[in-house]
Parts: sequence; C-alpha cells; structure tokens
Amino acid sequence: MVIFFAFGTFNIAIDLQGIQTGIPIRNTRLNDVFFESAKFQDVNVSGRVNWGELDEGSHKLVIPAQVTLFGNTKSIDFPVVVLKTDNIIMVSSSAPIIINASDFGIPSENLTKLAALVGGISISDKVPLTLNLTFKK
Repeated sequence: MVIFFAFGTFNIAIDLQGIQTGIPIRNTRLNDVFFESAKFQDVNVSGRVNWGELDEGSHKLVIPAQVTLFGNTKSIDFPVVVLKTDNIIMVSSSAPIIINASDFGIPSENLTKLAALVGGISISDKVPLTLNLTFKK
C-alpha cells in the first residue's frame, strides 16, 4: 500500500496482489481470475480531508472519495470514526460499504469462472468493505 498526503489531499494505492484471505490458492484465484490483477494491479482511493480542522479526540465523519478499480472510477462516501491525538490519526469504518463488482465494470464472467474453479458454488458479486488505518507522525 502506498499512501500520499499533501495539504489534506490523500491518494492511497492498494496492490490487489496484497489481498490476504488466509488461503493462498484463494488469493491467487481472486487475483488471476476475478480481479485480473495482471492488467489492473492497484485500487486507487483519493479524496480530501482537512485534518487541521479536527481537534484531538474522536470524530464521526463521512469522507467522500474517488475509488478506481478495474479501470473504472466511482464516488463513494466512507462513514468513518476518526481518532486524532498528538501523534496519530486512526480512521475506522463506522459502517461497512457494500461494493458491487458491476459498479466497477468487473465482468460477471470473471465471477462465473471463479465459481466454476471452486466447485460451482454460488459467489456473490457484492462484498462488505470496512477499513482500519493508522497514521503516525
């Protein structure tokens, strides 16, 4: 993961190859078949937050961001709780975001191929996403 901050603007690049499900073959299949990470290696999340306006303590916010996945960009509002201290900023989801593969143009055939590889089980094209980030000075 690469994170860039400048004057309240953030850009986070998440390498899909870093997805860890706890099962190595599942990681490989998700990357190779579903995400086609050889062509679309990163998920990019960018937006703007004025950290200077936040006092120390806990804050409930909705952070608007542009998420680019599979070559397609979508605006997503992330409901989060931010804990700001003198040395750290912690950002955690206050509710999951539902991500739909079709919102980013991931072909339904990719999910069909993945399901066939794992015995023809039903796999949803929607997943709940939560985040937990800690930034240190």
